[in-house]
Amino acid sequence: ASASGGEVTIEEFAPAGISLRDTTGLLRPRSPAHAALWEEGLQAFLQESELLAKPLHPALMRIGAVWQMRGTAYRLWPRVEGRTLAEVCAAMTEAPSEDWLRRMIGPVLDALESLHEAGWVHGNVRPGQILVQPDGTPMLLDTAAVRTTIGARLPQHPAWPEPGFRPPELAEPPSEHAPGPWSDLYSLAAVVQFCMNAPRRGDGAATQAGSAPAVGRYAHGFVSVLERSLAADPRERPQSVAAFRRQLQAAGG
Repeated sequence: ASASGGEVTIEEFAPAGISLRDTTGLLRPRSPAHAALWEEGLQAFLQESELLAKPLHPALMRIGAVWQMRGTAYRLWPRVEGRTLAEVCAAMTEAPSEDWLRRMIGPVLDALESLHEAGWVHGNVRPGQILVQPDGTPMLLDTAAVRTTIGARLPQHPAWPEPGFRPPELAEPPSEHAPGPWSDLYSLAAVVQFCMNAPRRGDGAATQAGSAPAVGRYAHGFVSVLERSLAADPRERPQSVAAFRRQLQAAGG
């Protein structure tokens, strides 16, 4: 649940289907059978909040505060102006240039690297989670740690928004491969391909995320880096942001 004010948003940990608010306003698990799941989700919420309260990178949305009361936890998000990358791409009349794409992903890569150095996989990189500010600077939003940790086990199992950007190892049920920085790079590569192929105003047919990029507009080396990052086997992808950057630079950036 969340309540928006003029300048901030307050988010409450209250997972659907297993939460109950009593007459005193205290929030708790709906039944003893949900207690362990509730606690696991609460710890994920707190860990993510504590991480995102740190000044990791300007392109990563930073939480203003986190606190516990009334049986649960809350966090405060600052209000940031902008449109999601999905909205920006939908409003374009032609596919973005390679230079535009490189400028867009640069700060996001830096933000992801700061998370990876902190031992964290974002796991929720998608067009709706990247805010493009009025000056064109992108900002990566929160990691959806609670959904990742307990979402599949909730009675009201929430569907993942924009599921086409999730790598195979983060799918449900998960694959044999462990998630890591390569998982976020898969998602970011899928985001870039989405920008290349997003339906434009006036287009007759919609294209799907992950489809082949517009022919001729982008350098072969740039497209090849994206294709390697989208390999189904995580071992075939760049293993770190640094490796991904090196490949982009070798491809002419």
